[in-house]
Amino acid sequence: MSLINYTKYKISIDPKSKKIQGLQAGDIVRRQYFDGKNTIYSLMAVLDTGIDKIANENGVLEDSPYFVGALLDGDIPSSDQVLDFARMTNLFNADRSGALYLTASDSEAPYMSVLDKLGTEKSLCIPFLPGNTPSIASKDKYHAILNSNGTYSYQKYLDGAYRVFSINKTSSGNARIKTTFEDTLMIQNVVIISYKIKATRSIASLPFKFGYTDDSKYEAEGTVSVSTAWEYKFHLVRIDQTPRDTRSFTIVLDNAPNSTISVAELNIIKLSDIANFTNANKATIGKIGQIVDPVFGTLKGYGVYSQNLYATQNVGIAGTLTAGDENGFSSTFYAGRIQKNLIRNSLECDFQGTATLLTNENLPARIGNAYKFTTVNMQGSGLGISEQRQDCHVLYMDQGNKRFNRKDLSKYELDRLFRNRGWMA
Repeated sequence: MSLINYTKYKISIDPKSKKIQGLQAGDIVRRQYFDGKNTIYSLMAVLDTGIDKIANENGVLEDSPYFVGALLDGDIPSSDQVLDFARMTNLFNADRSGALYLTASDSEAPYMSVLDKLGTEKSLCIPFLPGNTPSIASKDKYHAILNSNGTYSYQKYLDGAYRVFSINKTSSGNARIKTTFEDTLMIQNVVIISYKIKATRSIASLPFKFGYTDDSKYEAEGTVSVSTAWEYKFHLVRIDQTPRDTRSFTIVLDNAPNSTISVAELNIIKLSDIANFTNANKATIGKIGQIVDPVFGTLKGYGVYSQNLYATQNVGIAGTLTAGDENGFSSTFYAGRIQKNLIRNSLECDFQGTATLLTNENLPARIGNAYKFTTVNMQGSGLGISEQRQDCHVLYMDQGNKRFNRKDLSKYELDRLFRNRGWMA
């Protein structure tokens, strides 16, 4: 059995600090600081919040806000440490999914990152549709299993909760609420299962299971109590079975006749996708060497990394503006003095002298033409260059980036030819 018996901690705020507790159930919170010797780090899931009444030295009761959290990763909190936690995301509330991460102690620091959808973007299962085909994988669907002993329904919103799936069980017999998703889990992965549940009457023990869809093996089994108000439930499961095509989470309703059981805001996600927020990074400013982009590769130095960029009014650019990969393959635009871009038609240059079109030449930019010539006199509608040489050269012309590669010329000769004319060698 791999249902993790996680440790809960109650983190209270000193009434004298005048701080306000803004956390809610489902929040993923993090603290990280350097104490002079070590980096202290803790990642927790908020299970409950409240306010205690504590008497001060004069016997007057003062508010002490607190939250109860499950330790997911990192150091155990203690009273002699800094206990300032910041919300990173929420497991079901889209309005609480974003965060700003500012660091001067991480590797490749300093930088500030804008994070969003950390708790949902990589979810294994986050259903918002009803269904009754539990053997078919769909991360978007709740499924009902009934034997003519009830009905099921779906509501977008019910009594303060969203994505609500209900089974109204009218008689005894088997009944299930089941979600099935594609199995990408490996042994030793840790999975978070987060949801809200309520019923039309109190139920002391309602079983749940997590494992293979065909019910042949389970990683976790347990029970939850259910009341007539929404209650937040949170499970941690360590995977100890090899992957199959699908896995499922099931709530068993066999012992709940003549009642309606509702499940809301279910989210199943790997702990590693919560702890590592690289995939949730939407923008970064500062040192960007920690970013590995699938198009541009590993970034370097200081700058701005963003998924979208909008600019109005005045925009100044000095240098090269590249639309493409890290090697500039695609369209490249030069920001600067336009008169330096002297090639009017680099795709079809005209030559005076001997120039033979090479039809089988492998072009580095994959557009334009390659010419072979012995006497060079490129003027008029071509390059505006006049160079006489008796060697055999090949000139590559790229309409997009005006980049040239001339064989059999020394680096010194290339530099002299192109730099004197303000071009790129």
